[in-house]
Amino acid sequence: MYGIEAYAVKEGILPYSKIKQTPRTYGLLPNPKKRRATHTVSVDEYQTLKKICWEKFHTSKDNTCYLGILIACHLGERVGELCCIRWDDIHWDGHYMTIWQQNLPQFEYDSENHPVYLGYQVVENLKAGHAERNVPLSPAVEEILRYIQDVQAKHGIQTEYVFCDKQGTPKRPSCFERAAQSVRLEAGWTRKRGGLHLYRFSFVSNLSGNAASGKEMQSWVGHADFSTTENVYHVFSEIPDKDAGQRISAVYGDFGGMIPVSGEK
Repeated sequence: MYGIEAYAVKEGILPYSKIKQTPRTYGLLPNPKKRRATHTVSVDEYQTLKKICWEKFHTSKDNTCYLGILIACHLGERVGELCCIRWDDIHWDGHYMTIWQQNLPQFEYDSENHPVYLGYQVVENLKAGHAERNVPLSPAVEEILRYIQDVQAKHGIQTEYVFCDKQGTPKRPSCFERAAQSVRLEAGWTRKRGGLHLYRFSFVSNLSGNAASGKEMQSWVGHADFSTTENVYHVFSEIPDKDAGQRISAVYGDFGGMIPVSGEK
């Protein structure tokens, strides 16, 4: 079975995104019948997250991965894309950022069609079928980005990347994942999806219908298929939020005094 799946991926029969991207679990395919529940971070939980990230940033000798988590909440980026943000990709005057690269693990196949891990490489972002997309920058994100500029200047780091080590090399996804795991434990969350993708799900769920339309969300997160944005990433709660009734009333209006006050005939 292992060899069949490896051959199917090599020949383009089976999408590479359907399998795990590490050699140890390469032959394991997701079981659609046992799909895990998707969890998100609410707006109230984000306030706790924001406090923890800033505290850990200062206690970790300016590890900007913790600030990257906050940016991921505002932009909904993939972790590989977060690693490759360049200063030239930020358009300050237009208040938007261009995303066109990812830092991804690369493999090659040996004589027996087994994948051999080559390490991480910066590649063009072609996952959604096009090379780039533009995402809006909120004032909060611009404030964080300018602060990161000051941090790099303080440490004398000369680099084109926003998130990098002391030598100016872009950070790997594992750096952000470790930071996200640390934040999750500090917050006391028991969610299984504790990595950066948790905030990508949360971005879509918290903003859909509030700050952006469905099509705008699809463009911002870079989904090729709208159904992915609407059905997979947009998580609805079975219990309506407290403002749901007010939003319905805003559409239909009230009864304008037609209903008698209690006690009146």
